[in-house]
Amino acid sequence: NVTDITTDPTKCVECPAGWSSEAGSTKCQLCEAGKYGDVVSEDCQSCDVGQYRTSEMTEATKCVFCEPGLYQNSQGQASCLPCIPGTYNDQENQTTCKYCGKNNYTDSVRQTICKKCGVGEKSDKGSAKCTKCDAGEAGTGDDGACEACQVGQYRNASMGPTMCFNCPA
Repeated sequence: NVTDITTDPTKCVECPAGWSSEAGSTKCQLCEAGKYGDVVSEDCQSCDVGQYRTSEMTEATKCVFCEPGLYQNSQGQASCLPCIPGTYNDQENQTTCKYCGKNNYTDSVRQTICKKCGVGEKSDKGSAKCTKCDAGEAGTGDDGACEACQVGQYRNASMGPTMCFNCPA
């Protein structure tokens, strides 16, 4: 509660939702970054995980969900964190990012979807880039994924990564 000396110095007034004050204070203050207040005359509360509130936001009765491509795994934060290369997030209000699957990747931050490796390329789960097929394999699998050459075929590192060649007689 706050003493309002302009109307009646003997009475305290309640701070509106989104505002709070210390005991004996002469004014209410907007909830600080990472906090909100949704009840009149109550202290500000920390934003939940997956949410944030900046000090520039004048609406202090709620926190905002982290957007896709971002996450927040701590309470009471003023911003969200970006998903790093090799990860993505396709939903809002998330506490972690998801790893890209095998033969998929992201090579920049804040991604909402993973990209597929090209024909003759591969990647492990959580990769930030694709690499060419190893010697002895070629991009003959589903969507051009690397697959071992069949018996009687070969491919060395200097050959194109998209097909295996028959062994010479």
